[in-house]
Amino acid sequence: MLTTANQEMADIDTVAGGTERSATTLELFFDLAYVFAITQVVALVHHEPTVVGMLRSREERTAEQATGSESAS
Repeated sequence: MLTTANQEMADIDTVAGGTERSATTLELFFDLAYVFAITQVVALVHHEPTVVGMLRSREERTAEQATGSESAS
């Protein structure tokens, strides 16, 4: 039975025609971008677990960016 499970796992990486498929650089990049976005959302929700808190945090970040860009010029 273990051999059958191993064979099934090996078949997952094989596409029609018997060639093996691997992830492209672009697919890996988008996977990384997705994970980064999820971590940012989790961090935001961790600090303010309400919708009002998330909106307040967004307003604060927007104000900080506006202030930072004015002082840089």
